[in-house]
Amino acid sequence: MSSNKKNPSAWRGRNNFWKKSRGGWQGQQKTSTGTVTGTATGLSNIVSPVVSPLPVPIGQYEGWKLYFYDESFKKDSPTDTRVKACLDFIVRHSHLYNVTEIEVRRCYLVDVHVLSNDQIFINNMWKTFIQDLSNDPQHTINCLGLAMHHFIISEWKKELEISSMELRVIRARVYNFEPILQLRNFKTQHHGKLVAVRGTIIRVSNAKLLCSYLAFSCASCQSEQTIRQSEGKHTTPTSCINTNCKSRTFTPLRDSASTHSMQWQTVRLQEILADNQGEGGRVPRTVECELTEDLVESCVPGDIVTITGIVKKAEDSSVLRKNSAGANMCTLFIDTVSIVNNKNNSISGKGSAGHLGIEFKTQDYYAIQDIQAEPNLFKLLVNSLSPSIFGHEMVKAGLLLALFGGCQSSNASRGDIHVLVVGDPGLGKSQMLHACCAVAPRGAAGGYGTADYQHSQGQCRLFTTSSHISAGGCESCGGTLQSS
Repeated sequence: MSSNKKNPSAWRGRNNFWKKSRGGWQGQQKTSTGTVTGTATGLSNIVSPVVSPLPVPIGQYEGWKLYFYDESFKKDSPTDTRVKACLDFIVRHSHLYNVTEIEVRRCYLVDVHVLSNDQIFINNMWKTFIQDLSNDPQHTINCLGLAMHHFIISEWKKELEISSMELRVIRARVYNFEPILQLRNFKTQHHGKLVAVRGTIIRVSNAKLLCSYLAFSCASCQSEQTIRQSEGKHTTPTSCINTNCKSRTFTPLRDSASTHSMQWQTVRLQEILADNQGEGGRVPRTVECELTEDLVESCVPGDIVTITGIVKKAEDSSVLRKNSAGANMCTLFIDTVSIVNNKNNSISGKGSAGHLGIEFKTQDYYAIQDIQAEPNLFKLLVNSLSPSIFGHEMVKAGLLLALFGGCQSSNASRGDIHVLVVGDPGLGKSQMLHACCAVAPRGAAGGYGTADYQHSQGQCRLFTTSSHISAGGCESCGGTLQSS
């Protein structure tokens, strides 16, 4: 460490990272998910679109304006008190957190059950935590993120004996939030609140890059400034940072080191209805959810997930397509905070992808032995598929073969079996397909109960982003069953 102290501008820290006293970290680390590379830069030239007469002081927390960009630091303010409460909880449970892993992934998990059951935190530090998390989720989650941000920097300073360092934003992934909201109760009254919903993923869009901070160059004096892109909306500077320049023309610098982007993706969640919860032919309710950063690519069509997020509103694209006067029409969506995959019991898609969440009991093994002892096993299976539909043995046999057939193939011929069911209305096509989806480990159904069936699994075009998305209709065995 003596050589590092002599040259504070370049030194080597934990896990062989190249460090700089005022540049964050720069290098790579091999983790369980692969090799993570990146570079963190300072945000000294960031200009908030919310103009404030006074500069936003950092106070005693490094990275304050990364979480509260429009709020000045005041000692013993409500925000300061809440951050201290979160920091106290993290320090008392420091054994639960891997600082290196959190720094690389730039996120950490927050179990609401653990926080609510901590008597010191609830009774002495933050008595209204559950209410604030539900009614003011963004501010509460930012307090949790800033507390971990400050804790990581303090640990680095203590170990590496440095005066200051910079770190990117740390996201707090809150999960185990209750109660689970049914989509039929998903109303405008939940706007701005934290909710937890459970359902089946039926549509996944392509991953894109979303700018959170965008650098601009003045067309006259070439001065560069960075503007925060709130909620992903394109925001341009109102004036040049050079007081002697009166130009109002700016060029976005998307390749600049000051421009920060994150991965972005949308998914569509469909409600899960039990057999006794059907509502007479109504199309299942759905809600759009936005995923960012580490949550991207954490689920696929057919996964049953629990999504915790903040309810927000966006302009209705279907109305905008008709006329420009429809800008006042909005639709609700969920800005996802965390995802729990119920099939593999993983949080934010970090679990094993090969586990299908199937558990057998002793009675199940005895039932399997009894079925195996049947002399005509195939006839039994055909008659067991959707027994409420009389007849149609050939159709049921074809669906049954599609359930048990298929193989992994890398040649030109497709290894998955696709089935097309065609028939007059009222013959039970939808019921038979739903029976197949019920027994398939990765099955999803949509658009049932109407004459205009839309059970297609394929590509759709998204109007808002002009991109193609993967839509899961009546799907089983990873996409081996379809109906048109």
